[in-house]
Amino acid sequence: MSREIAGFILVAIAALLWATLGPFYKTILALEPRFTPLDIVFFRIAFTSLIIFWAKTFRGKLSPSNVDWALFFAYALIGVALFYTVYAYAIDAIGVGMAAILMYTAPAWVAIISHFLFKERLTVFKIVAIILTFSGSALVAKVYKPETLRFNLYGVFLGLGAGLTYSFYNIFNKLAVRRHSPLDTLMYSMGLGAIFLLPLSFRNIMLPFHRLNLLPWLLALSIIPSLGGGFCYITALRFIPVSVASIMANLEPVAAAVMGAIFFGERMEGPQMLGASLIIGGIIVLQAGGRGKI
Repeated sequence: MSREIAGFILVAIAALLWATLGPFYKTILALEPRFTPLDIVFFRIAFTSLIIFWAKTFRGKLSPSNVDWALFFAYALIGVALFYTVYAYAIDAIGVGMAAILMYTAPAWVAIISHFLFKERLTVFKIVAIILTFSGSALVAKVYKPETLRFNLYGVFLGLGAGLTYSFYNIFNKLAVRRHSPLDTLMYSMGLGAIFLLPLSFRNIMLPFHRLNLLPWLLALSIIPSLGGGFCYITALRFIPVSVASIMANLEPVAAAVMGAIFFGERMEGPQMLGASLIIGGIIVLQAGGRGKI
């Protein structure tokens, strides 16, 4: 198996694992209404970092003296804490659908930044794939239903900010994986990110320890989509350009819609199915670019 194919497969697995975020969030919020999505994010990244820290300490493989702390500080601040916070406020300002659509501008940001930072070629195949996957993501997010969308300038800027900061999540991963393992990258970025988010979630910091039925769900959330998905995605960046990986990661809303139908009886509407087809078509176009052109 070529490195390129391995990278594609790893991103596809990451997207499938990330698609479980919706069912996890819905279940946890139903169990504890006092939780906010930002509280769940805090415990998700904190537990992920602690799990990796415990495993590496147990095996005697922790070496903080070789860590690029400046990189991880910037990563955690912009690509983790700022991204999740801005996205949460964007949802509040313009609704889930519109916020999601604006966040899916991230592959375009990544393609532009990586062109200058990593000298990754901005090919016709990438541009077409970005257009197809963005259009498909918009349909999956139900852009065709105006009543589900809210528009205001403040919210639009927040949504675009979410897309930009999410693009830096990808860029920082690419930079970090050059010098650090995927597990180290997850541990330090999420650990520092949790510290930055702590003031926003401090009021509910003890809830999981008073409501012990929450702990298994929070741990599963940390292990499956956060650790599993993050590990697969960061590893993929060793094999394929980050601009390609960020486009392929748009498989996540398709997988999420399918899981919503399976677990919550949420039927995919015709335009959503068309959107899923466009996303898959974008991935096919990307792969059709051929070796050396992506």
